[in-house]
Amino acid sequence: IQELLAPGSHSLSGLYDMIARKERPPFGTMEAVGIADALLGAIQDCHDLRVAHLNIKHSTVMVMPELSKCRVKLLDFGHSSTQIPVVEGGLGAVRSKVAAFKTD
Repeated sequence: IQELLAPGSHSLSGLYDMIARKERPPFGTMEAVGIADALLGAIQDCHDLRVAHLNIKHSTVMVMPELSKCRVKLLDFGHSSTQIPVVEGGLGAVRSKVAAFKTD
């Protein structure tokens, strides 16, 4: 699936570089919360479809400029998997399932 990104879209690493070069101000609290919320929403959408991205990093997250809210796009699903185990129980159960999943 391909989608044309809006003009002004930047990866998180690109935004960090722009801040370091003083081409844009650092993120304010609300802007950072908006990006984090949008990113977690995108991850949740993937998981709802039983897809694990497996390669989320600063260069695979694109931040889209929007007037009303932040939008985030995840890129590069080349390492993704649809073999997500269903885990019931607490955090310890999740950790053991993830460890077993990684070694399979």
